Amino acid sequence: FDFRNAECVTVNQRQLVDKMLARYSTKFGGVLRELIQNADDSGADTVEVHLQRQGQQVVRMIVGNNGRLFTDEDWHRLTRIAEGNPEESTVGMFGVGFYSVFSLTERPVVQSGDQILAFKWKQDQLTYARRSMANRAGHTAVYLDLDKPRSWDLDEVSATLQQSILFTKAVSTIRVTCDDAPQLEITRRLAPPEVVRHDVLSHVQSEHAMFTASTIQRRRMDVHIQHGSALPQQVGLRLVEATLKVSADDEFHSQARHILKKGLPKTATVGLIYDEDPPEDPPPPVRTHDPRSLSQALLDFALGIEKVVYGAREGAVPPGKTLSPSEDAGRVYVGMRTSQTTGGDFHLAAPFYPTVERELIDFGNPALRAWNCELLSVAGGISRVHYDSQMHILQQQATGNDDPTAINPVAVQLLTAHCLRDTKPERLVGETL
Repeated sequence: FDFRNAECVTVNQRQLVDKMLARYSTKFGGVLRELIQNADDSGADTVEVHLQRQGQQVVRMIVGNNGRLFTDEDWHRLTRIAEGNPEESTVGMFGVGFYSVFSLTERPVVQSGDQILAFKWKQDQLTYARRSMANRAGHTAVYLDLDKPRSWDLDEVSATLQQSILFTKAVSTIRVTCDDAPQLEITRRLAPPEVVRHDVLSHVQSEHAMFTASTIQRRRMDVHIQHGSALPQQVGLRLVEATLKVSADDEFHSQARHILKKGLPKTATVGLIYDEDPPEDPPPPVRTHDPRSLSQALLDFALGIEKVVYGAREGAVPPGKTLSPSEDAGRVYVGMRTSQTTGGDFHLAAPFYPTVERELIDFGNPALRAWNCELLSVAGGISRVHYDSQMHILQQQATGNDDPTAINPVAVQLLTAHCLRDTKPERLVGETL
């Protein structure tokens, strides 16, 4: 063959984008979670969402953040489909997350600093134009004039945003306004961490020693939720975080770079979120003088048969139900919430390599499967260290005057959280944990 006059293969960009969007949610929440993840990667601590309506339907959405302004490399990558973020510590790897905005609009506009860029379709090809502005803005914003008016559900958007803020590295505040009227503000606050001490901490590593935990910390997390003029709500959670050392041979590094187009990180972080501890002054605990009945009560509670343990009303919907891993099945997070359950009453976040739409962990490619299974393996060890250390603390706090037949609600909650059920849709997650 004579390739001196060879021609390049062309791509129908509209069909390519449409096929990518077929994997994404077309609701506001699906787009917002991608833009929040981009803001988090830029180091922003605040994201603001402004909705504009005609009648009762939304016609425009603006999403801004106060993170690092775009560099020339960022602008270049924005206009290249499938060029993921080359930074080893960032979540983006496919370079398609931003393109979810095309599920809402044909002509998105991005502004950062004194630069502004607009996209426009010309038949089946996507074009863009970029120019400088006279006034330099201190923020980054994405402007979406919707292709058609759309209805929106504040509760649905609120649930998505609450879930989106749980494991962010930098974003701690999200505000939503509609026609300039405040609708929602979500703020996450973290207490100072305390080190989890355990005799076997130095041995917490994945099955094939790709990951080794160097430190494990535990802290309280409070999520404040303000809906318009309604009374504010606060949800208390417990965050357990571990810093991991990454050890992979040269061959695995080479395979990963070929697939991901970027190197592996030298360290990684695994986070687990549990419900907050039961109140310090609960109602009188369940008591029985029959050891068999005591064991059955614990078992029933772990299986979800006993509905009232320390004052929770059956059928009551607690504030922030979408945040609680026991109320809404514990989920795996890859930056944002996925459809994969953990099988326990805890959420799990780690630098897993996901499927393109970031809804599931990727177990297809052998190299990605090995990485993801090793992360699950070490996460299981970290959860066990947390369980053992908390049980040890409870044992130390016990006195000789304690009723031996009383069910300690904190112990029951710990036990329940770590009674793993089948995981969905991929059972391998639970088996490896």
